[in-house]
Amino acid sequence: MPDALPVDMSGEAVTLESLFSFDMNNDAKKLDEEVAIMFHHNNAKILFLCKRARPDLQAAVAFLCT
Repeated sequence: MPDALPVDMSGEAVTLESLFSFDMNNDAKKLDEEVAIMFHHNNAKILFLCKRARPDLQAAVAFLCT
């Protein structure tokens, strides 16, 4: 699955919470349709993984699902 993610998503963080501070950008532009489909597809994969193998991802994934 990591090969399916864009290159700019690579990196390391102690926790996902430190990478995403859960701040909302109200001025953000909507994703174009192709990127939005990729985002939802990968988010669904991560949601499956966090429920079965990586419960430490649940807070970040819950935020991405909103």
